[in-house]
Amino acid sequence: MAKYGHCQCGCGAKTSIAPRNKANRGHIKGRPVRFLVGHGSRLSPVEYLVKNTGYKTPCWIWQRSIRPNGYAQMPHAGTITYAHIVFYERKFGQVYEGKMLDHLCRVRKCVNPDHLEPVTNQVNSQRGAKTKLNPEIVIEMRKLRASGLSCMKISRQMKIPCSTVFYVSSGYTWSNVE
Repeated sequence: MAKYGHCQCGCGAKTSIAPRNKANRGHIKGRPVRFLVGHGSRLSPVEYLVKNTGYKTPCWIWQRSIRPNGYAQMPHAGTITYAHIVFYERKFGQVYEGKMLDHLCRVRKCVNPDHLEPVTNQVNSQRGAKTKLNPEIVIEMRKLRASGLSCMKISRQMKIPCSTVFYVSSGYTWSNVE
């Protein structure tokens, strides 16, 4: 990994300070940019490195181009696509329509097909790092609502927005949890 303020392509040259935010390039005003101009597309001599990240098997950490959202990308079939999809499809075949690949290891740069599981968008969102709910909380919330407690009381008790309590207890969201 390159030092802070130095080009992340591996050349080690010092980078400039971003004059303004540019989300599509990952620039944050007042902080060093990640790459010198033209260096962001340089390719590493290896596609991935095998690294233990705490999951049951090692991750394959992508060493080439990374999208601003943190996922690996690569040219494939005449377009730029997510690298983890290419690796998954090479091993297991096409991902069915209505499914997306979930990184079970929670590492966005990982392209190990054994760390990927095709799931619905709903399940992928429920497993995400930002979710505050889990199946146990959802079941408890529904029990409390069925016992007659108001959404507002449950909301205060669980420190969850009242609208979330309503949608979950009504079955509009988390409908896959019984």
